[in-house]
Amino acid sequence: MKMAKANKADLDMAMELSSALESLESHRSMPQALQDDSDDTVEFDADDAEDCKKALTYLLDLMGKGSLFRVVFGMCVLLDPRNRIVDQNSTALDHHPDVKRYEWLKENFATIDFKSGDNLLHVKNGDKPDHLDALIDQLRR
Repeated sequence: MKMAKANKADLDMAMELSSALESLESHRSMPQALQDDSDDTVEFDADDAEDCKKALTYLLDLMGKGSLFRVVFGMCVLLDPRNRIVDQNSTALDHHPDVKRYEWLKENFATIDFKSGDNLLHVKNGDKPDHLDALIDQLRR
């Protein structure tokens, strides 16, 4: 599955939106952008219509600055096991084992020969890891 990458505006908006929602829900305070210049925290009262109007207007305006869908759906695509990008057995964002094996192979073997049909891929001692990438690219053409 493929998806358009989130751009900087999408990511910035998603971070600001996440922070704003956390302020409203966890801290019961207005988002940072709605705070005044004093050191006092402006409280958020969910039962106050004016507070709700200010918060909702800010959140809707913020949503217009980027695509939260692109950020969230992009992460879903990244985590999709069929794409073999992320290690499904890790609790962190680690490379998929196939990528790890490829990196290990490039870093640990002085000479490697691969044969696919009539094509032979030979990487010899002293070749830079990038050389293997270039040879693979040639074979894929």
